[in-house]
Amino acid sequence: MPLPSEGTIRNEERMMVVRQELYRKSQDIIRVYNPLEHEFRYKYEGYVHKIGPNETKDIRRFLAAHYLKKISEYILGQEMLVRGNELKEKRERDSGHKFTDKYVENKEVWDQAGKLDDSDRKEEIAKIVVLGLVEEYGMEVPEDMPMDVTPIDYRPLENRIMDSFNTPISKDVPFTTTKVKPLNKVSASEVSSE
Repeated sequence: MPLPSEGTIRNEERMMVVRQELYRKSQDIIRVYNPLEHEFRYKYEGYVHKIGPNETKDIRRFLAAHYLKKISEYILGQEMLVRGNELKEKRERDSGHKFTDKYVENKEVWDQAGKLDDSDRKEEIAKIVVLGLVEEYGMEVPEDMPMDVTPIDYRPLENRIMDSFNTPISKDVPFTTTKVKPLNKVSASEVSSE
């Protein structure tokens, strides 16, 4: 087996520093908010985490990214159900008969109700749900990476959104936000559509 070259060792050292920085950043404390009128529960690695109605909670960045993913999918799913049911009722009312073919119903109603991967809507939800950085974990400075390569961010959208919340907020300032209308009272005209 050949010995590793000098360049391979240097690359491994750089990667080790990058991994350490990613771990350090994942341990930052982020304040999140539950805008729903009921408790929201989500699982991470088999453990159930919950946030009460209209409550804030300080959690680690990796949990905040997972929370953002789960609650945005839940909110988008609820909006899709409201919009889809209203479209279905309108279609049945206009035509005078109910759908008999599920394929036609899916094409004419549910494909028009919205998408779970709507990145613009997820960013709007993130502005409400993620309040900001509370505490930064450790402050090691990683070695600079060579500038001859343009980095491409392949991470999931939730992780890229979470990186925009790096400005610390005060722990002592009371939480205030604009009033968010509960999901069960949202009408189809207030639901974003594509």
